[in-house]
Amino acid sequence: MKERKNVNLYSVMAAGLVGLVLGALVGGIAGRLAMRIVAVVGGIQPAFSVEGTAGIMVIAGFLGLIAGLIYGVVRPFIPVRGLWKGLVFGLILAALIALPFFLAPEGEFGLASPVVGATLFGAIGLAFALALEAGLLHHDGRVAVSKQHPVALIWLIPFAFFLALALAGMFSLADEFTRFPPAGSDWYLALGLNFQSAHQLHGLAMVAFATLYCGLASVVFWQSAGNRAGSLAALALVVLAAGWFRAEPLTAGVMTRLPLVRSLPALVRAGGLALIVLTMVVWPDGRLEPGWTKVAFVVWCLWLAAWLATPLRSVLPEWAPLVLAAAFYASGLVSLALRSRRVSSQRRQIAPLLVGFGLAGALVLALWVAALVQPGLRVRDVLLPETL
Repeated sequence: MKERKNVNLYSVMAAGLVGLVLGALVGGIAGRLAMRIVAVVGGIQPAFSVEGTAGIMVIAGFLGLIAGLIYGVVRPFIPVRGLWKGLVFGLILAALIALPFFLAPEGEFGLASPVVGATLFGAIGLAFALALEAGLLHHDGRVAVSKQHPVALIWLIPFAFFLALALAGMFSLADEFTRFPPAGSDWYLALGLNFQSAHQLHGLAMVAFATLYCGLASVVFWQSAGNRAGSLAALALVVLAAGWFRAEPLTAGVMTRLPLVRSLPALVRAGGLALIVLTMVVWPDGRLEPGWTKVAFVVWCLWLAAWLATPLRSVLPEWAPLVLAAAFYASGLVSLALRSRRVSSQRRQIAPLLVGFGLAGALVLALWVAALVQPGLRVRDVLLPETL
């Protein structure tokens, strides 16, 4: 039997934190100096401001966090030891950083020759990776070997990928127009808030929601390491968010000329909804029970793909997809209730999920009732994920 590849989540977290700090220090400060050198070489008078430097450090820290998390995942599989691991990763980083200077030497990338820019900024990536490995070697020497929290790569990689997409999509809403129904505008005016204040309030609410939502998904993933149903639930949460929270801007531009890329947001949405239903029918032991749930899940997936990725949604009346979605959602609740009756030992695990999904369905129903009572709410806008 082939052994599954696992990574230690404690080590991945440590790599992310070290990458965050080093990104802000090494990437931020050294990046600022490199920018000044490029400006001088390009014949531009360099300017300095505390705000600009702080902004660069924040961006570099965020990029360092991402690079650190990636390194924490791939580090055990780099076939060398010690600082040689950092050197291998650093050379890859340097190559990735250097590519834009040769492939798109325009704008800021064209201020100096590609060789100068690639050399200066590529060296920063190399230095970052070596410092990252040195920090992790120090961490490994201080942390007990027994402190392990293994998770299979087959779960970690897709979870991390869709978590990043979900965060990018959610945070993009804070900087752009966030829609809310006319009745909401009246409420804000009654509170003495103008449109700009309401927009800022929605942006802050979106950031708070994104942080809490993705934080909850991460906690579920952490706690369910080694449990297929729990890992599936966490994955379903981030795939659903990645698909429904502004997936289109992530595949916009020239890439939309490719048919597969044009359909990608719809497929991700379908995948998120399918995983939610799958979580309901396999909880808590990871098996599709009762037997009819296998057929129901296949039909649900086919329907989602046809509805979201084809022109079918423009042909059917507006109520038809909603009724079908409600029927499949109800089938998931029924499967949970039946499993709870048949297997008494699983009732304590099934009850929270059954209550949670039941309350979510009740909330959606309450939104529809409120929209019928108050037409200005506009059901279609209220139920869009962009509107809180």
